[in-house]
Amino acid sequence: MRAPAVRFPAQRADREAQMRLAARAMRLRDQVRRPGVVHRRAHQRQLRDLVPYQRATWTPMARSAFRNYYSPGSASLYFGDRSLGVRLAKVVFDSGSSFTYFAAKPYQALVTALKDGLSRTLEEEPDTSLPLCWKGQEPFKSVLDVRKEFKSLVLNFASGKKTLMEIPPENYLIVTENGNACLGILNGSEIGLKDLSIIGDITMQDHMVIYDNEKGKIGWIRAPCDRAPKFGSSSSSALL
Repeated sequence: MRAPAVRFPAQRADREAQMRLAARAMRLRDQVRRPGVVHRRAHQRQLRDLVPYQRATWTPMARSAFRNYYSPGSASLYFGDRSLGVRLAKVVFDSGSSFTYFAAKPYQALVTALKDGLSRTLEEEPDTSLPLCWKGQEPFKSVLDVRKEFKSLVLNFASGKKTLMEIPPENYLIVTENGNACLGILNGSEIGLKDLSIIGDITMQDHMVIYDNEKGKIGWIRAPCDRAPKFGSSSSSALL
């Protein structure tokens, strides 16, 4: 089952911003397909008996709130091992969105945490590619060069137990043609998303996302796309 594309309820005033983001998204797609980052993407299709069911992290799908989208519900946001004290109230997964979008409050909390924890070797740098960027002592060549400078993000989903999705720096940063590292998580309120947060393509790199429609739950597992994962299960699911 293919995840439906998210339709942004943006006003006409937002359309120029969306067009600019779309142009940047093309550069992002080029970057994440470079050798050493992502070689290919899994096909979106129905699969039976080919899901790494036991190794995946699972949480119920919140169908009642977002029946048109795949949603793991709400999540608390952590920067490294520190809680930012905010929740992403409405989270959906959408591989059709190149970037990840947070609602205004979680976005601002993340930006503050990033700036407060900035390495001494980095400084904020204007870049036309994205709103928030940093430069190093030397231009960055790929996101792999900046992993040691940033902490991972963690989403803790409210599913009644500890259900975590770790987002390493390479899954929320991009490197621009200017050699700067830029935040690939954007403020969704600026394009009319209100309290909706979208986990987009940049964050789902090297992840297999599994939708178990029979059991009404969603799962994910790290699955580097430069090699085929090993499968084995008897559950009917959809891969994203």
